[in-house]
Amino acid sequence: GSLLLTPPFVGYLDNVLCLFFLAAALWFITPARDSWPARIGLGLFLLASGFTHPTTLAIFLFVLGAMAVVRWMLTRFDLRQVVRSDGPVLAIGVAMAIVTYIAWKVGIWGRSASLSEAALAPPYGSHFFLERMREWLGAMHPLLNGPLFLAGVAGLIVAGKKAAQDDLTRVAILWLAPLVGLFGFLGGLTYPYYRFFNTTLAWILLVGLGAYFAIRFFMAIAARGGLSRLAAAGAVAVLVIIGANFAQGLGASGWNNPAGSWLSTSEKRDLDALRAYLANLSQPDRPVVFVVDNKPPAPFQIYGFTKLAGNTSRYGLPDGQVDRGFLYLGALRNLLHSRPTLTGNHTYDRLSKGFLADAQRGIAASGRKPLVVLDSAFNASGANAGALIGPLSNKDLTRALGAQPATLDADLVKVDDGRAFGSRGGPTLVIPSRPAPVHASIWHLFVVLVGLIVLLLPGFLAVSWFVPSASVAEMLGMVPALSMALLALIGIAALAIARAPFSGLLAWVCVGVAVAIGACLRVRSWNSLPRSQVTYGSDLS
Repeated sequence: GSLLLTPPFVGYLDNVLCLFFLAAALWFITPARDSWPARIGLGLFLLASGFTHPTTLAIFLFVLGAMAVVRWMLTRFDLRQVVRSDGPVLAIGVAMAIVTYIAWKVGIWGRSASLSEAALAPPYGSHFFLERMREWLGAMHPLLNGPLFLAGVAGLIVAGKKAAQDDLTRVAILWLAPLVGLFGFLGGLTYPYYRFFNTTLAWILLVGLGAYFAIRFFMAIAARGGLSRLAAAGAVAVLVIIGANFAQGLGASGWNNPAGSWLSTSEKRDLDALRAYLANLSQPDRPVVFVVDNKPPAPFQIYGFTKLAGNTSRYGLPDGQVDRGFLYLGALRNLLHSRPTLTGNHTYDRLSKGFLADAQRGIAASGRKPLVVLDSAFNASGANAGALIGPLSNKDLTRALGAQPATLDADLVKVDDGRAFGSRGGPTLVIPSRPAPVHASIWHLFVVLVGLIVLLLPGFLAVSWFVPSASVAEMLGMVPALSMALLALIGIAALAIARAPFSGLLAWVCVGVAVAIGACLRVRSWNSLPRSQVTYGSDLS
């Protein structure tokens, strides 16, 4: 758990959620040979993984195939035993991969999408990717966690043939295969090498297993008494390593920093003003084009700047209008003249052309006059720095346009210091500074707690069908996972049918359907086999 605060996971929410579903899927690999509830549970989590991060699912399915190959070799090439043992799991994996592919290509949520869009590398050079990987490795405390990782691997090897035949042992070892992608630079390839750390949980599982082996070893020696009690210091050292991981992770991630929000205070104040301004317009649902520009330390990092600006700018759009937001990279003057901003930098020029084409398509499809937004938060440097100061006037607009008349018929909005100024007679709205946030009331915390309990209800009802006679530990792991998978897949199906924004009413309908499914499975579990007749998880003692 302490390693989940390191850079491979902090901020990569899709990878983390996908690995969460795959961790739950591990539990069903063994019982899926004979149990239909286990097969359905495995398929449920694999399908949820496919919607979350299909690239990581594809890697995991490759690992399942490698497990079958290893079993084939260990059984002296007994194909029948491999089909009998691994056939159901592989069939479920292939079926869920096909469903995932069809869902993306058909576009059940709106429009068709290519699976290649799930793995787009930023246009950076090999040096940047190598440097980022070094930073990630340093944040993982390799000198502390490396010995625990090796202890975990050694412990499984020492267990011998029995361990090799255990499903979870084979997963723990073979799921290390994606880490080969870390060494792509040796072949002269250029891609984000470091991103292969968050395509697998194996290295985390093995560090945890190594910590268990080490603590058990030291405590066994300490139990002999006398000077042997000093061996307990080794167990304490393992706990210190875990504490160091937490400290390093919290320091690097800033999760315990109240001021470390995804929007700075100034950005939030400006975008609050813009949202209020747009909400007060007589004609809502107009296309909104954010003009952004910057001079990053390295020219190619303009990609990261525009990606972040594209994400955070959506905060300034009123409810229901996020799909009306567009971006333009470059000088305001060039946008108003309907042309890209060309600087001679390959990445910058391609982005400017692409954003302009996207905005033009969106404006043409809407049939409405667009609003062009110049927010100082996204133009601290670059072509637009200081271009428009204070309320917009005809003189400001003339300076922005230059000698040539504009070819884009649009209204301008300038946002700065918590104020939004409109052009051509539009309203001027000033948003006062917000007071410091106060602590949530006890009633609010109670409502949040009840809401979380309601979201856990589907998994709590269904767990006894998927995991007969589940222990407390199994409940703690499986209830949240089942609830999240059921709610997510039901929500996806609801959006595919409704073709409408995810409203509060639709959300409650999805929760109700998930609870009803969980209740039906709970009733069916009353007649299920006793736990002694169903083997779950690892059979390695």
